[in-house]
Amino acid sequence: MYSRNHAIISVVVGAPLTVTAPEFHQPTYIFVYVITLGVGIDLDHFVIGRINRGDWSNLTRCIRSPSQVFVDQVSISERGDIWRDQRSFSHLLIGGVLVGLV
Repeated sequence: MYSRNHAIISVVVGAPLTVTAPEFHQPTYIFVYVITLGVGIDLDHFVIGRINRGDWSNLTRCIRSPSQVFVDQVSISERGDIWRDQRSFSHLLIGGVLVGLV
């Protein structure tokens, strides 16, 4: 799933949270926080790519060309760098830890 899709899902989840948040919480901060978490969950892909490839080339490619993250996410990883099941499993682990912490 692309980061924009994560952002859209985060907006759908975050909008009701901002409306139902207690008064002492800033709705804007909650909204930004939920979107940041939703998109930030993809940062684990760089770690998986590092484990599979043995180097940080996917991350360094994005650092050299930050626009690639927004415009051309398909070209961040090469074929076989990150498998679909690895992405799903890592999201499941991260989500489980976050739910456990909450």
